[in-house]
Amino acid sequence: MALYRAVIRGTIFQQLMENVLHFEDEDQGSAIGLGVVLRDVWCPTVRALQNSQFLWFQIIVSRKADDTDQFDPPELLTFPGQPGSLGGPAAHPALAWLFSLRKACAGKSCRGRFYLPGVHGASVLDGVAEANAMNAAGQVRDLLMQRFNRGGISFQGYSLSISERKAPYSHDFVEQIIVRNVFGIQRRRNINVGS
Repeated sequence: MALYRAVIRGTIFQQLMENVLHFEDEDQGSAIGLGVVLRDVWCPTVRALQNSQFLWFQIIVSRKADDTDQFDPPELLTFPGQPGSLGGPAAHPALAWLFSLRKACAGKSCRGRFYLPGVHGASVLDGVAEANAMNAAGQVRDLLMQRFNRGGISFQGYSLSISERKAPYSHDFVEQIIVRNVFGIQRRRNINVGS
C-alpha cells in the first residue's frame, strides 16, 4: 500500500492558499495519477462550496511506498484555474470551511482535518454557516466519502487518509468526515501572510 502527500493550491484576492491532504491506494496508482484525479474529481466536488473569486490552479503530489520512510520527488500538475461555483461577493479570505476527519479508532492520532478556503459571502450568517450552505457542505462531504473512500459507490482508487507528520508516517483511511458549522481560520493556509 502506498501513501501520498498532496498539496492542492489555489488563490483568492491574490493570496496563495493550500491544503495538504493524504491519500492511500493498493499500490495500483501513481503520484501523477492522483494529481489528475484531484484535478478532475476533488476540485470540482469542493468548488460547489467556494466563491468564484477562488481559483484552484496547482497540485503537487509525492508518493511513499510502505517499505521506505522517504517520499519520492514530487510530481507537479499545473492547470488553468478552476473557479468556485458561487457568484457574488466572497467572505473574508481568512475564513475557511472546516472538515474534521476520523479514523476507526480513538485518540488524537485518529483525527485529522482540512480547511477549505474560498468561503462564499452568503454562506456566512452571524458568524456561522447559513442553513442552506450547511446543507450544501453536507452534500459535498457525502460526495467526498463516495469518491475517496474504499466503500464509496464512485470510488476513484485513492482513499482519503490521516497520516502522522513524521516518519514512519503511520496512516489509515478516513471512515468519517464531519463538517463544522463554525468556520475555521488557519494562518498557515495563507502563504506569506503573517510571517
